[in-house]
Amino acid sequence: MEILRHYYPSDLNIVQSTNFGQRNPGAYPGTALREGSSGDNVRRMQLYLNRISGNWWIPAIQNPNGFFGPDTRATVIAFQRLFNLNPDGVVGPLTWYEITRVYVAARRMAELNSEGQRYSIGNNPPAVTLRLNARGEAVVELQFLLIFIGTFYNDIPFVVEDNVFRDSTRVSVIAFQRHFGLKPDGDDVIIGLFQ
Repeated sequence: MEILRHYYPSDLNIVQSTNFGQRNPGAYPGTALREGSSGDNVRRMQLYLNRISGNWWIPAIQNPNGFFGPDTRATVIAFQRLFNLNPDGVVGPLTWYEITRVYVAARRMAELNSEGQRYSIGNNPPAVTLRLNARGEAVVELQFLLIFIGTFYNDIPFVVEDNVFRDSTRVSVIAFQRHFGLKPDGDDVIIGLFQ
């Protein structure tokens, strides 16, 4: 508090919370969700999974009504496989928090336009070759994709989206190439490889 008061203006209102004992609405409910479960927590996970399905290859749940049926189980299994979780079709703590984390990432992607619209770099993957010191929209797209992919893979370093293919972007490209079994040279990047 002393640091905040020292560095911020005196007219800044600092409010302290006293509701630490209240449960976080995004927190795991304490009981695993599985086929046959129902209620608000099931519906929340269904809505999260449907939002996630707009950006990742998992099936959408046709009727997110709060009942955990076979379609919800199939979507949960697809999600678990995609994110390297035990594909048991049960939303336990690990799956709950991973669904929540990916949902938040999907919503952040939507901030690029508006909710309900997908970010796209075109109908067809571009075949633009990028080299060190390249500039332009294709570099921004590459950097965006590296930043996004890096949120899921810690071995891919953060890169600044600055419109220039600098050494830092090259280092991130090489890490991407290593992670996904490509020739790790960082040269002649075709951004279509990132789709």
